[in-house]
Amino acid sequence: MHDLNTISAGELEGIRKKLVENEDENHFLLSYLDRLRIKYDYELFEFKGTYILNIRGLIISLSYSPSPDKQLRNVLEQMKSRMVIVPGESSIPLLKDISSCEMKIENLMALKRESFSHMAENNILSSRKEYAALFDFYESVDEYRNYYTYKDMMSKFNERDSMHFSSAVKTDEKIVSALIMNSGLIASVGTLKEYRNNGYASRNIKAAISYYFQMNKAEKTVYLFYNDSRISQAYRKIGFYDICPFLILKRSI
Repeated sequence: MHDLNTISAGELEGIRKKLVENEDENHFLLSYLDRLRIKYDYELFEFKGTYILNIRGLIISLSYSPSPDKQLRNVLEQMKSRMVIVPGESSIPLLKDISSCEMKIENLMALKRESFSHMAENNILSSRKEYAALFDFYESVDEYRNYYTYKDMMSKFNERDSMHFSSAVKTDEKIVSALIMNSGLIASVGTLKEYRNNGYASRNIKAAISYYFQMNKAEKTVYLFYNDSRISQAYRKIGFYDICPFLILKRSI
């Protein structure tokens, strides 16, 4: 791989400072670096101004670049991974034909702590029984059916903390809307079809954000993805704003 430079542990802090200059666009890469420094095996590379984080061959996360080098496509093609996460509109045409079994473009939104004043009673799930119910919930939501396995849910139950947790709105003890928070990213927001348009998802998102900021005093931003402009209007009412599109590739290895 021509001109692919390996970043040493000694260079890491300097690289991190560079990435913080575009903190929102580099949220994924930064959050991985903060966690992986302690827990996981990873390699960080630089290729002509773009930083590439390879996590155990499972995920490759790229830094934001307004004009990535065209050869970057060939570099990523050679790096075998199950998922590639690339920020920036300029990266989309460059990588759109890279080999993958699934490709989607999603827009990243952010909300700053100072623009969020809503305090709500939290709906944080805290027991194995609730996480089993969460698995049943995702099995009932068309968009997420089979997205998580029961083993996934139990793993998430074991790993939950103030940075990683699930939240759910219940009606008569039945989960009707749920989400997962992962290092400041709100993911897998879903509501049962027959309960939609009642504000359950918005209520749950507000409560999860409130809990996240309350429990993590140093955190200043939360993020989420959307791919439906109608849904984005609801997020804007809460205080979210657009950052940039992300290209997400799933691959078979």
